[in-house]
Amino acid sequence: MKSLSLVFLFLVIFHSFNSYALKKQGTSCAFNIQDTIKNNIPLYLRKGIFTVTDIHPSFPGGTLALKKYIESNLGISQKLVYTDKSNRIFLKFVVEIDGSISNISCLNCPDKFIEDKAKQVVSSMPKWIPAKQTYRNVPCFYHLPIDF
Repeated sequence: MKSLSLVFLFLVIFHSFNSYALKKQGTSCAFNIQDTIKNNIPLYLRKGIFTVTDIHPSFPGGTLALKKYIESNLGISQKLVYTDKSNRIFLKFVVEIDGSISNISCLNCPDKFIEDKAKQVVSSMPKWIPAKQTYRNVPCFYHLPIDF
């Protein structure tokens, strides 16, 4: 019982020192939350685009359906000239709250033709299942490797 009282006393003292320090700086713990409630903007929307989420975005039908979609719509394997470079490129894009794709960029495209074709295929994809953070849809970055 005595140890429980000491822990409680410690928490009360710590909280009071923390509150005093925040008031001295001119800020308070509840400022951001009250500002968010006042402006009616949820906290998860103020964080921007997520890189890590509770549930990652996914293509409808899973990874096998994504692979099949890319293979059927890319259709440039006959036109490629194989060189010493790797035949894998990485695309980075944002899966938005509604599942649409935006901000497509190529991270290591050796050829402009390949980059344009890959971006065209990704931009024409059907809507994805968006990422979720605390049970809400959120925008999230996605990195997609494509092998040629």
